[in-house]
Parts: sequence; structure tokens; C-alpha cells
Amino acid sequence: MSAFKVFTLQCHQGHFFEGWFPSQDAFDGQVHHQQIGCPTCLSRKVWVAHVGEVAAFQPIDALVAEDSLHPVHDEITAARAAILRLQQRIVEATQAHRAALEDSGLAGVSPNASGTNSTSTAGPNPAAGWGEGQLH
Repeated sequence: MSAFKVFTLQCHQGHFFEGWFPSQDAFDGQVHHQQIGCPTCLSRKVWVAHVGEVAAFQPIDALVAEDSLHPVHDEITAARAAILRLQQRIVEATQAHRAALEDSGLAGVSPNASGTNSTSTAGPNPAAGWGEGQLH
């Protein structure tokens, strides 16, 4: 179990703020090295206005039993497996779609501005300008 002291700190401009330190010595060392600053004005001239009760807490691994994580781990593993299966089905469907297009002779054919099919070439021809219905 870890314990921290809760200090109410004050800067030379009168701003109050809170700091948590494992000990008075830890606070004193940080003040000496000017490692503590007021969050409002950034002043490094700070002192303890009040020391609160010792706040004790347990590390998270002590609060969560190891056995309680197994159902979550199992759900994550199942979700990952489902995602991988879905990705594989998408790849297979894409490959089947491409093969069907190639078999039908429609691969590389797209409707042009007049609504008829035309065979595409290596790409758009910038010299031809923009056709009807295309974005500028």
C-alpha cells in the first residue's frame, strides 16, 4: 500500500493548489530544486499552506484479482479472431469480384460522361479537361 501526503500549496501571488507527495522530504527537495510551479501563474515561489490527511491507496493490480481478467481477455481474443475472419472474407470477396470482372471483360471499363461505356487507359488525360459531371 502506498501513502501520499496531500498538501495545499500557495504561491507568492496568493493562488492555492494541491500537491501529492510521498513525504515532507520529497516536497522539500522539489521546492529546493524549483520543480513545483503554480498552475495559475507558474510561480516557483510556493509553500505549504496546509497538510491534509494521509491518502492511502492500493496499486491497481492489488485491486483487480488476476482471475477476474480472464473473461475480459477471452472476449478480446474472440473479438480479434472475429476481426481476422472478417478481414479474410473481405480479401476473398475482393479477389472474387476482380476475377469476375476480368472474366466478364468489364475490367477497366467505366461509364463516360455520355453514359456509354469506354475502356479506361493508364489514367485521366489532363489535356482533355474536365468532363460533364466531374468535380472541379
